[in-house]
Amino acid sequence: MPPIDLGALFRSLRRSADLSQRELAAAAGVPPSTLARIESGQARDPRFRTVERLVRAAGAELLPPVQEHPDEDLIDGGDRHYPAHLDVRPVVVAEDWWGAWWAGIHVLPRSRWPKEAPERTFDLRRDRRDARRWRREARERVTETELQQVESWRWTARLPDGTLLGFLVAAPHGECLELLHLEIDPDWRALGLGRRLLGALYEEAERAGISHVRVLVEDGPTARYFRLSGFRNDRPQPLRLSRYLQ
Repeated sequence: MPPIDLGALFRSLRRSADLSQRELAAAAGVPPSTLARIESGQARDPRFRTVERLVRAAGAELLPPVQEHPDEDLIDGGDRHYPAHLDVRPVVVAEDWWGAWWAGIHVLPRSRWPKEAPERTFDLRRDRRDARRWRREARERVTETELQQVESWRWTARLPDGTLLGFLVAAPHGECLELLHLEIDPDWRALGLGRRLLGALYEEAERAGISHVRVLVEDGPTARYFRLSGFRNDRPQPLRLSRYLQ
């Protein structure tokens, strides 16, 4: 990017504002000789504040408005501002804090954490910051997701532009409802879409007078997900988990 020609800039600003050098200098509280040197190119490196005052006196802005940092008022334990390029968040569980090295091995109540955690934390690694920011933006888009019942006991979750993010398929089986398939696009998981699809299933099941939903899964992450969604074991391997709606 070429350097800014301050002389050309001020001549253009004065023309737009219909001001002479003397009038603009007076409005900015700057000696006329200073403005004359800037416009003639004799002032090679004028002070930033001088340039700013002249630009504003001409009715313009040197820099575009800057959005205030969202964490500007937050101060850490050392009475310092947090790093401006990082997103600050409260420490609620051990996984929130990068200093909780034991979080992936042990589950400890906060009263038994080996070190006192700070009130707030942030991600030092750029990839983690990017992933967390993407998830935050994705959650906002998920609120726009449309759930559509395409046929009996079958739902899809799509963005307004039609992009398919997930789907759910179930079928009546005797006096209960068998959940056959629940799939969410890997890039959009952990954002609540599965819970929304299950919620649509439960509502339809209650309207149909069905109070029992079950799913057959192998033990592992999938079984853990359904347990966290309220399902309980009916029998051991392979797992058959159930949830009673009434």
